[in-house]
Amino acid sequence: MNTLVIVLIAAVLLSAAYVLYGCWLANKWGIDPKAETPAKKFEDGKRQYQVL
Repeated sequence: MNTLVIVLIAAVLLSAAYVLYGCWLANKWGIDPKAETPAKKFEDGKRQYQVL
Protein backbone atom coordinates (compact mmCIF):
# COMPACT_ATOMS: atom_id res chain seq x y z
CA MET A 1 0.00 0.00 0.00
CA ASN A 2 1.17 3.48 -0.74
CA THR A 3 2.57 5.36 2.26
CA LEU A 4 0.36 8.37 1.56
CA VAL A 5 -2.77 6.20 1.75
CA ILE A 6 -1.68 4.79 5.11
CA VAL A 7 -1.01 8.27 6.47
CA LEU A 8 -4.40 9.53 5.27
CA ILE A 9 -6.22 6.55 6.81
CA ALA A 10 -4.38 7.09 10.09
CA ALA A 11 -5.24 10.81 10.05
CA VAL A 12 -8.93 10.09 9.47
CA LEU A 13 -9.02 7.46 12.22
CA LEU A 14 -7.21 9.69 14.71
CA SER A 15 -9.47 12.64 13.90
CA ALA A 16 -12.60 10.53 14.34
CA ALA A 17 -11.29 9.12 17.63
CA TYR A 18 -10.48 12.64 18.86
CA VAL A 19 -14.00 13.89 18.13
CA LEU A 20 -15.81 10.83 19.48
CA TYR A 21 -13.70 10.58 22.64
CA GLY A 22 -14.12 14.31 23.26
CA CYS A 23 -17.89 14.03 22.97
CA TRP A 24 -17.90 11.02 25.27
CA LEU A 25 -15.82 12.84 27.89
CA ALA A 26 -18.03 15.93 27.68
CA ASN A 27 -21.11 13.80 28.31
CA LYS A 28 -19.46 11.80 31.10
CA TRP A 29 -18.07 14.81 32.97
CA GLY A 30 -21.08 17.03 32.33
CA ILE A 31 -19.24 19.92 30.70
CA ASP A 32 -21.23 23.16 30.95
CA PRO A 33 -20.39 25.58 28.13
CA LYS A 34 -21.88 28.47 30.13
CA ALA A 35 -19.73 27.79 33.19
CA GLU A 36 -17.44 30.60 34.31
CA THR A 37 -13.75 29.88 33.87
CA PRO A 38 -11.27 30.46 36.72
CA ALA A 39 -9.70 33.30 34.72
CA LYS A 40 -13.01 35.17 34.79
CA LYS A 41 -14.03 34.03 38.27
CA PHE A 42 -10.85 35.23 40.00
CA GLU A 43 -10.06 38.24 37.81
CA ASP A 44 -8.56 41.07 39.84
CA GLY A 45 -8.76 43.71 37.11
CA LYS A 46 -5.00 43.91 36.59
CA ARG A 47 -3.51 43.05 33.20
CA GLN A 48 0.12 42.01 32.97
CA TYR A 49 0.27 42.54 29.21
CA GLN A 50 -1.74 44.19 26.52
CA VAL A 51 -3.40 42.05 23.87
CA LEU A 52 -3.40 43.66 20.45
